[in-house]
Amino acid sequence: MHTTGLDLEDAQILGSLFSRIQDRNQIGRFMTAYDDIRQPRTSALFKFIEKRQAVYMAAKGPLRDLRDMKLSKLSDPLETEDEDVDEGMSFATQYANDMVEDWWSKYGASLVKVPERRYSVLSNVEISVAKKTRSDSPLPSIS
Repeated sequence: MHTTGLDLEDAQILGSLFSRIQDRNQIGRFMTAYDDIRQPRTSALFKFIEKRQAVYMAAKGPLRDLRDMKLSKLSDPLETEDEDVDEGMSFATQYANDMVEDWWSKYGASLVKVPERRYSVLSNVEISVAKKTRSDSPLPSIS
């Protein structure tokens, strides 16, 4: 479940970030943003998984006895309800959206191209072009 949830979060974060790209030159910066967003979450999750594995693989002793007692109280520890899976997927995508929005509110503006404002000293000048005829020409006509 954790790896599936991480995959969903990754996809959601990448999609949310890349939907904001305005120029292909921003891709590298958005990938750095992706790393900034994901690193704390994945590090914490892998530490949690390591601790859980230590409990599940505990040698004979008090930790193993406590684990066995808690697991025996569950009706079927391997049974997974579809609703639990749906809820987990929903949480993963919502968490990812929240993380991107939080990051974007802090740092995103620096990645977005701001349209240049071009001011001209000739902004109040009107130019009119009219086609000259031969009779308007200052040069004498040659026959």
